[in-house]
Amino acid sequence: MKKITLTLALFIGLNAFAQVKTEIIESFKLQQKRDVSYYIPEDYNEEDQHTLIVVLDAEYLFDDVVAKAKFYSRFHGMPPAIVVGIHQQAQQARFKDCSFSEDNGLPTEEGKAFLNF
Repeated sequence: MKKITLTLALFIGLNAFAQVKTEIIESFKLQQKRDVSYYIPEDYNEEDQHTLIVVLDAEYLFDDVVAKAKFYSRFHGMPPAIVVGIHQQAQQARFKDCSFSEDNGLPTEEGKAFLNF
């Protein structure tokens, strides 16, 4: 009986994490590689429209946003959402990605490249 319970718990645990994937994407706009995580809902259907949520600083925020998207879609009627997280921890990328000019407040060239990414 204990073996059956343990096996069942393992399968449930593996199924819960099956929808989150991380890939390395090479960006020609940024001239570097980036880690991108994404979550696709369990009831994903290609014919249906889904909300897209983009998360910056995915190292810290991605899991929280995925948990909230699952919760609100299940209990509060939010449509299923695809969550994409861009990792910005490596080499302090978040400061380069969001850099702006002190003079006019517009993005610098690095900021424009990240926006195009």
